[in-house]
Amino acid sequence: MESHPLPQRVNETFGVTIAARDEFGRIVTNFAGPVELTGWIGAARQDVEDFESGTWPHAPWIGNSLGLVSSDYAHDGAFGLNMTNEIWAYRTDVQLGESGSSLSWWVRPASSAAGRAYLGFAASAAGCWSVVAAPNTDEFALQENVGYDYNDVVTVSQTWQAGRWYRVAVEFGEAAAVTGKLYDSDGTTLLNTLTYSNVPGLPGGVAIRSFSDFAVDTVASEAGAPIAIAPTNTGGFVGGVWTGSVAVLQPATNALLVAGDTADTAEQASV
Repeated sequence: MESHPLPQRVNETFGVTIAARDEFGRIVTNFAGPVELTGWIGAARQDVEDFESGTWPHAPWIGNSLGLVSSDYAHDGAFGLNMTNEIWAYRTDVQLGESGSSLSWWVRPASSAAGRAYLGFAASAAGCWSVVAAPNTDEFALQENVGYDYNDVVTVSQTWQAGRWYRVAVEFGEAAAVTGKLYDSDGTTLLNTLTYSNVPGLPGGVAIRSFSDFAVDTVASEAGAPIAIAPTNTGGFVGGVWTGSVAVLQPATNALLVAGDTADTAEQASV
């Protein structure tokens, strides 16, 4: 996708061309879409872990976590993970938690009444905090995990559906405030939320854990803030290329247009 360095006017369309390319930069001529379009001020989404290596565990994750990597557990791409021994994995090569950023992943419980999946932040060798999908107690929770033990800090009631994907996210705010959000399978319909302030250890590393046959996939971080654009998705690729028009619907500087397909890969360009 080409950059558009010249100023663009609010609510006026400009031309965009997007080409689907493989890892060698060649156009994938049989790619037909769909493509999601999003606008951002600042850095856009980055994958922390997509499990596409096909192996688990692997560096730079730390710990004795074991799991099965398989297409059976994939939300997007070729592979997802089923963690099989209930042990945390964490990494500190990425440091997340600045105000305005967020962390998320996809989870799918095999049962509506069993298992948990933990998305940890402020992680180090000493422990972490986490947002928890908890079908075994019909809850969505925020925990403090000192020494990778557990202590419930905030809990809200939540009904879970077996075999359904959910997106779990934590958003970081001022004064070390965090907001945990639970989204439905479309990734945008908000189902539940919880908040807490003065979380120590931010910014910090990332940690994950699950048990009782949870599928988990695509740990991702985002920084900056979204801006409104139109359209927000498109298809109609011909020969691996889409050409169309996009409008930015609010004033912004140093904005990015991000195109992401259903395999959860993304490309971005300045607008």
